[in-house]
Amino acid sequence: MLAQADELNDLRELVDDVKPLAQAPAQRAVKGAAKTQEALVTRAKTRSSGGIAGLNLKKAQASGERLAAHKQATVQAPVDPNAGEERGTQVASAGKTAAGRSSEEIRRVFDASKGTIMRMYTRALRKNPTLQGQFVPELTIEPDGSVSSCKVVSSELKAPALEKNLCNRLRMLNFGAKSGAPQQIVRYTFDFLPS
Repeated sequence: MLAQADELNDLRELVDDVKPLAQAPAQRAVKGAAKTQEALVTRAKTRSSGGIAGLNLKKAQASGERLAAHKQATVQAPVDPNAGEERGTQVASAGKTAAGRSSEEIRRVFDASKGTIMRMYTRALRKNPTLQGQFVPELTIEPDGSVSSCKVVSSELKAPALEKNLCNRLRMLNFGAKSGAPQQIVRYTFDFLPS
């Protein structure tokens, strides 16, 4: 509730800073732009492209022969079971079945909440401009999609109030009910850097 009040205050401050524009200069600018555009179109009509007479076709053919001589090589690499997984996303579950949530489904929910998480960080950054680092929470996702617990596994932020607020916000996430989904424990890494 307090976070929403802060967001509303930020929006009110933005509205106070906006001043209406005078109408006459804007209209003059549009008329001037139209005249400039007409002059450019007229100037472009009088010129020609010059055609293809100046091209050196011999060079183009030679480079085509070099491309045709290019060969492909096949490389065999060992299969890494973690390849393609989002950095910092670890999913562990008690007896994970085929009906469990995939890392893609979990990442999608985190991605949808990143805007809110970043606003919380930006607000804290106003109070402490040196605030940066990794934040790794561990969430317990219930079969109905709700988050039953959130604890901080590691944090470089050194801001307990922000960490607590982030965990409270992450507890509000809902991953959607999925029949047969087991309880899952998820760790996700957030990298906070001032922009």
